[in-house]
Formats: sequence, C-alpha cells, structure tokens
Amino acid sequence: QYVVFDTIEGARFGVDMEIDSGYLYVTADSFLLKYDLQTLKPVDTAIARGLRGLAVNGNYIYVARGDLACCNSYIQVYDKRDLSLVAEFDTATTPIKWHCEDIVVVNDTIYAIANNAFVWGQYVGYLIRIPVSDWTQIDTFNLGPDGYNPDNIMVDTASGTIYTVNNMNFTSTSISTYRIQQPDQSPTKVTTINLNLVSGCFGSEFAWDKIYLKPIFSDTGAAGWGDETPSTEVLRYSPQLTTLIDTINVNRIHLYQFRYEPLEGKLWVTETDFVNWGLVLVFDSLLNLVDAFPAGIGAGAIAFEYREVYDTVTALNDAYTTPNLVLLSPADKLRLVLNGNITDYLSKLQVSAYTLAGKLVSSEWWHTSESRLYEKTLPVSGTLLIVVRDLYGNTVYRGIAVIR
Repeated sequence: QYVVFDTIEGARFGVDMEIDSGYLYVTADSFLLKYDLQTLKPVDTAIARGLRGLAVNGNYIYVARGDLACCNSYIQVYDKRDLSLVAEFDTATTPIKWHCEDIVVVNDTIYAIANNAFVWGQYVGYLIRIPVSDWTQIDTFNLGPDGYNPDNIMVDTASGTIYTVNNMNFTSTSISTYRIQQPDQSPTKVTTINLNLVSGCFGSEFAWDKIYLKPIFSDTGAAGWGDETPSTEVLRYSPQLTTLIDTINVNRIHLYQFRYEPLEGKLWVTETDFVNWGLVLVFDSLLNLVDAFPAGIGAGAIAFEYREVYDTVTALNDAYTTPNLVLLSPADKLRLVLNGNITDYLSKLQVSAYTLAGKLVSSEWWHTSESRLYEKTLPVSGTLLIVVRDLYGNTVYRGIAVIR
C-alpha cells in the first residue's frame, strides 16, 4: 500500500533516508527532517543547503553536501535527538574541499565520497575516512585517474569492502574497491576498474556479491550523449573477477534508484520519467520482476522498516525453518546444524544477523565441514533475526536467535 504522508514544500528533490530507533531521517534538498515512525508525523527540521546522503550512528547524523554555489563545508554533523548542528568539516581547515555525494558509517568509521559534481568539468574522486571517535583524524584516498565523480558508495560487510561507482566525466563509468584496513594489515590501497560504459546518475547497488548497475545506452562501448539507443538493460559486475559478467534485459529505460532488501533477498528499484509517473519495482537475483506498484513522480530513496512484519518469534520460526538447517539457541554462540546432504549450493552459506528493527549487525560467509556444525561468536548479543542464504542468494533459513 503506497501512502503519501508528507509533502515537503520548497524542496526540489529528495535524496536519502535512514531509519534509526523509531524515527525516519530524510534529506531533501535544503531540509533535514525527522519523522516519528509510529505516527508518521514530522518531529524536527533543520535547514542547510545541498544536503545529500546521510548516515546515522550513535547520537549523530552525518550528512554529505553538494549544490551549486555551495558551501563552506561539505560534511556536517547533527544531533539526531533535536537536529541541532554539532560540527562541520569546513573547507578552510580540513582536507575536505569538494562537494560530497554519499556517506556511510562502518565499524564506527565514517566513509564519504567527494566528487565536486556541481563544478562542471572539474570533477575529483576521493574516498574520505573519519573515525567517529576523533573527527580531527581525516584521511583522503584518491580513487585514481579513472575514479573521478563517484556517485554511489556501497558496503560489503561480509568481506569488509567498500565499493564506489564513478561517473568520471559522464562519458564513462568505473568501479573503485577499498578494503577496510584491519589492525594487522598494511595500509589499504584503492583499486579502480574502468568499465567503458555510460551509466550517468542512474542506479547501482551491491547485492548477492555483485554490483548491479544501469547503463544509459544499450551500446556499452558508447562514449558521449548522441543518438545512441536508450538501454533497457541492467549489468552485473563481479568484484571478485573485476569484470562485467552479464547483461540482463529488464525492458525498462528509466530505472533510477536501487536498494537491496536483505531479509527477503530482493532488489527494489524505482522507475520514473521525472514528469508524469513513478513506479517501484521488485526483482529477484536474476532480475525477474516479482512485484511492482505505482509511486510518486521522481520516486527516489527507499528505506525498510520491519516492525510490523517481524514482531512474532513463533511465526518466524514456523514459517521459515527448512529441513536443511537447524538453529540452536539460546547460546553464547550461534550454531547451525546442516541436515541431509551437503550439495554445491550449500557448500558456503552467508549468515547475516539483524536486530528486530532490521539493522544489519553481522554478515559472514561460513564454509561447510564434515561435522556439518557451524559455530561462531557474534559481535553482538540479544534477540537477533538470523538469515542464511546459499551461494545463489536464496534464503534457506530464517529465524530468531537469542545470543547471550
């Protein structure tokens, strides 16, 4: 059911949204807004020009900024409780001197991408790293000569990797890879692969160990904005193989934003002509269309809340337990026992743990063994929703675990 619960007057567009602790936080042009999820009523509003991507961590909201004739700072920090401005990384005293597009928080570290996209023809490509414990320690990583104009930042929590999709000069596209540095590793380097295709500002997303992205033109070798045929395809890129692995025709031209929904294991995509109509499309891993519904014109950001669906432990276990896996809990560790034959698709399993609010707290690949017993200590405790997927992204188990 699609319902409009607010219209933000004076906002030219919406950009990003995130759910945290019973509230929805939204960036829309010059507005940062906070909504109560129970009532869908606005709680607070802050005004600052050029608000782009946002990330919530602890008591803070980290916001990337970029717009024409903007700004004296391209990353700001707000108190999520009342949306008051706490700090900003100004261009005079910090190394963050370019328009920023997107921002995430991983393992208590802030990662943002700077592209200078609002200064036509003067693009840059940087990944910015800031620990949440010390905002003065700012590292910038150059994405290289093919890494200009990063448009989207994606995180693979299972492998500890950050990916960016870069629009370069809008005549080609590249993907950069950054390995999150561990204490015993040497300094991390960024690698960038030029795909030699035009994707523009269309969507991209990391899902099922691949990056899904939408080119503008059907000829993936096209360079420029001429009379090329608009693409109806979605491409899949393998970070492991560092190459495009296939092209899937979805018979859609105007795909805009991609968002992976991890509990059901579906890719949600918005489609719009920005003038007359908007749709939300739901695909499986092979991009078969499994659901769709109309939405507002210019449908963009998507956030998922699980309160109403996942509030019954018994229903979850009854509905999703399969003969292949048995979850043993409560326990100090998470234990999965495999029943039956170890087939190829069960030779490696992705085990993800979520809070009941839907926040991902752990995701790892577990290999099978002759004992058929999987046992891991999770980095968190409490009542968790456990989702297990096979090599093809199919959900083979879903249930509640109580970890002490």
